[in-house]
Amino acid sequence: MKRLIIVGSPRVEGRSGALADLLFESCIEECPEDEVYLAPVSTLDVAGCNACDFCKRKAKGAMTEQEAADDQAFEEQRAEDEAPRRCAIRDDMDDVCPLLEDADELIVVAPVYFAGPSSQLKCMLDRFQPYFWTRTRARKRPCTLHVVGEGGDPQNTSASTRLETSMSTTAPTSVVKAMMSCSRPRCRTSETLSRSLVARLMMSPG
Repeated sequence: MKRLIIVGSPRVEGRSGALADLLFESCIEECPEDEVYLAPVSTLDVAGCNACDFCKRKAKGAMTEQEAADDQAFEEQRAEDEAPRRCAIRDDMDDVCPLLEDADELIVVAPVYFAGPSSQLKCMLDRFQPYFWTRTRARKRPCTLHVVGEGGDPQNTSASTRLETSMSTTAPTSVVKAMMSCSRPRCRTSETLSRSLVARLMMSPG
């Protein structure tokens, strides 16, 4: 079984990174035969989507002559273990996409910045656009979203309660449905470990 952990914080040693590292270590300890990969946006070179529509034209077979020539040249020189060209931008997404496609379980650890994802994580999410145009829909796989945030709570609940609540109730509907509809059992690590780590992570920055 292969797992991919996407870490959406730009901070290398923040709270989200600490949680992701502990999830990574726990997955290895509980499932030593599995493969676990980390994709932290803090260390990846991922540019934002520039809406050039290359992925759309490629999916619809409507590339320009120059694009088609460049794509053919790339395919002729591409190594067997190198990912095919999905996007006009060449950066670390070339390494992330194969891991995403091969993963049997996806885990996302993300801080909340101004009521949304970090700009670095948003860059990565936008670069998944080629999958939309190709209508690529892989088998149903479990996806666990860990949302890390604090502050600005009108209910004046404790920090630990806020974090506990955010982890269990703020996942987008699509993620919740993906988790509920998947028939394959997940390693209990990604669901239970976060709650036991709340107190340990509370003092570190997101």
